[in-house]
Amino acid sequence: MTLEAVAEKAGVSKGGLLYHFPTKEALLLALVKRFMDRFNEKRLRLLEATDEGSLREARAFVQGAFDSGTDAERPRAAFLAAAANGIELLQPIKEYYQARFAEFAEPDEAFPLCAVAALAADGLWMLELMQLSPLSPEQRERVKAKLFELLDAAG
Repeated sequence: MTLEAVAEKAGVSKGGLLYHFPTKEALLLALVKRFMDRFNEKRLRLLEATDEGSLREARAFVQGAFDSGTDAERPRAAFLAAAANGIELLQPIKEYYQARFAEFAEPDEAFPLCAVAALAADGLWMLELMQLSPLSPEQRERVKAKLFELLDAAG
C-alpha cells in the first residue's frame, strides 16, 4: 500500500491526501478508527433494540459480530496493512475490546459466559474477515442460535 496508490484510487492528488494524512501510518490509524467508530455505532443501535437484562451487552456484541460478518465492505486490507505497519496502529481496536469486556464484568458471575460468547462470535468474524471460515451459511446460523440460546438461558 502506497500513498500514491491510495490517492489514485480515491481520485485525489497525493498532496491533497498528505494534507489530511501526513504519513501512511496516520492514514491507516484513521481507517482503523473510522471502522471501529462505525462498528460501535452499530453496536449501540443493537444495544438500544435489545431487551433489558443482565446479559444485554453480550447479546448486542454477539449480534453485531454476526451482522458485521456479512457486510460487503470489510476492513481486511486496512487491518492487515495497519498490523504490518505497526501493532500500535491497532490501538483503537484494543481499546474497544477493553471497554466491551469491562461491560461484561457485571454481574461477575456472568462474565465467563459473556466472554465466551463474545470471543466465539468475534473469532468467527475474524475468520470471515480473512475469508477462512469453514462454516456453511446454515452452520453459521446454528452457531449463532446456540450462542443466543446460552445467553438467554443464563440471563
